[in-house]
Amino acid sequence: MYCFLPVLKIDINFIVSKVKFNFPPPPPVVYEHRSRLEKSLQKERLEHKKAKEDFLVYKLEAQETLNKGRQDSNSRYSALNVQHQMLKSQHEELKKQHSDLEEDHRKQGEDFTRTFNDHKQKYLQLQQEKEQELSKLKETIYNLREENRQLRKAHQDIHTQLQDVKTQVAEYKQLKETLNRIPSFRKFEPAEPQNVTFTQMAHSPQGYNTAREKSVGELQELSRNSEVRQKHEAMSRRTEEAKPSPPTHKEAEFQTPAEQNPQEVEPREPEEHQVEEEHRKALEEEEMEQVGQAEHLEEEHDPSPEEQDREWKEQQEQKEAARLLEGHAQAEVYSSARPVTNFRSPYEEQLEQQRLAARRDEEAQRLWEHQEALHQQRLQEHLLRQQQQQLLVRETAQRKQAEHEEGRQQQQKQLR
Repeated sequence: MYCFLPVLKIDINFIVSKVKFNFPPPPPVVYEHRSRLEKSLQKERLEHKKAKEDFLVYKLEAQETLNKGRQDSNSRYSALNVQHQMLKSQHEELKKQHSDLEEDHRKQGEDFTRTFNDHKQKYLQLQQEKEQELSKLKETIYNLREENRQLRKAHQDIHTQLQDVKTQVAEYKQLKETLNRIPSFRKFEPAEPQNVTFTQMAHSPQGYNTAREKSVGELQELSRNSEVRQKHEAMSRRTEEAKPSPPTHKEAEFQTPAEQNPQEVEPREPEEHQVEEEHRKALEEEEMEQVGQAEHLEEEHDPSPEEQDREWKEQQEQKEAARLLEGHAQAEVYSSARPVTNFRSPYEEQLEQQRLAARRDEEAQRLWEHQEALHQQRLQEHLLRQQQQQLLVRETAQRKQAEHEEGRQQQQKQLR
């Protein structure tokens, strides 16, 4: 609209000039029309001027806005460029850390595999050793049971022999009382061996023969009394039949030196009775305990190794007590006139050695169990430490990944 204003002005001037020069003076109607045209022209000029001013103002504002947007874009571009460089450097660092973590993970995996294989081999080796030890212990238990059975059988035999010896001792005492009733035997009894008893004569062949010769001589002097002679001959035959057999090699090991010299015997009838009573009570208690153990074994067919070990120790202690009582009984039967004080028999030394050996075995077992517990504790601590390290590495990686995600989200927010 504004572009056609100059052309319109030129046409109007041209028209006015033509009207001026070619026509006569305008009439009033033409004059009014001209005045209206001039007013409209002035109005159009004012509007054109105002539009031009508005256009200039708009142009300046648009140029300022464009310059401001360009500056903002340049500043944002520089900031994004700097941020891009920073993110690029962080990416390089994270990439390097990732490679380091992968290398550490690979090394720890190799260490874990190697440690696992070592522990597996040790476990298999220990399992084999324990199985071998278990088989050896079972074999030892079987052998000990066989030995226990044999010892019980031997103990029964010795008990039977002891009963026979008691019977013989009773017969000897009866014979002694019978001989003491003979006045001539008491009259011609020698005075020097004052402390010699019939028990000594029963266990000493020389003493027995001497007594027999003396009794025979006295009976020859008392030949008028046939009844006494018959009694004496009957007692002599009974003495010969009841003469104790020499002790075996196993019994001789448990005899004291006083037992091996039966020629030096003193009368100990009250002590013999007391020892016999104690031995009888001990045998009864042992039989009752053995019956109780047999019932316990019948109830529990498969006892644990600890119970078997405890039972074996109790049986050994019972055997030792029984042997000691038997040794005391045999020592009383074959006692000497000079008792040995503060003397330790080979059997007692053997018992002491067995106790010391058992104590050493218990200490060795306790030490081995302590070492095994320490080894297991160290192994558990090592495994726990490895698990903690793995958890720490995993938590560190998760933390870094979370920080990386947060940084990425913040960057995306800033870009938006």
